[in-house]
Amino acid sequence: MPRPLFTLGKDPVPIVQEAGWATGPVWTGAENLTSTRIRSPDRPACSQSLYPLSYPAHIHIMMLYILLTVPPSAPTLHLAARGSTWLQIQWSSVENGGSAVRGFLLNFRCENGGEWEERSLSRDATFYRLHGLSCGTEYQLQLMAYNSVGSGAPSAVLPSRTDGSQPLKPSYSEFVECNPNNITLHLRTWVDNGCPITSFSIQYRETVQEDWLTGEYTVYGGR
Repeated sequence: MPRPLFTLGKDPVPIVQEAGWATGPVWTGAENLTSTRIRSPDRPACSQSLYPLSYPAHIHIMMLYILLTVPPSAPTLHLAARGSTWLQIQWSSVENGGSAVRGFLLNFRCENGGEWEERSLSRDATFYRLHGLSCGTEYQLQLMAYNSVGSGAPSAVLPSRTDGSQPLKPSYSEFVECNPNNITLHLRTWVDNGCPITSFSIQYRETVQEDWLTGEYTVYGGR
C-alpha cells in the first residue's frame, strides 16, 4: 500500500486519500499523484489537500483527522460607556485556536499620533474600563488575544473620545464688573463643558497699548 500523504489543516476536517493496490508491493512514485488544494477561508496560510492516487485495482478509502493549534481569532471591540477621563470597552468571545486563551493585550494611544501604550488583561475578561485619560480627547484602541502559540490577529482599531470639551465663556456683563478703581472678574461664570477647569490665566492691557500683559500668578480652583 502507498505511504500516507496529507497536509495539516486548521480545523479537524477529513482529509481523504484514495489508495490502490497493485499485484505486488510496488510504489510508483509522485508521477501517479494529482493534488487538489483547499484553503481555509479565514486563514489562507493553512490549507489541506486531497490526493487521489490512480491504481488499476480496487480502491481503499482512508479518513485522517488532523488538528493544528493556532493563535486565537481577532476579537470584535465595542465602546460600552465613557466619561471625562475614562473609556469602557467590551468585546465578543474569540475562537481559541485549539489552545486555551491565556489573556488579552489592549493597546491604545491619542488619535493625534501619540505613542502606543499597552495593558495586560485577564483571560476571563469581557470588558475593561481604561482610566487616566485626558478629558475631551480622541483615542484609538485595539485588542488581541493570546494563547500558548502566541498573539492572534488584532481587532479593528476602535476610535473613541472621552467626554468634555473646551470651557464656554460667559457674556461680558456676567464676567466683568468695573468701577473707577478696580475691575472684578467673576471666574465662576465660566462653564466647564464637561472638563474640570483647573486654572485661569489673566491677561490685560491698556487701550493705548498693543501688547497684552500676563498676570504674575495663575488663579486656581475657579475662584
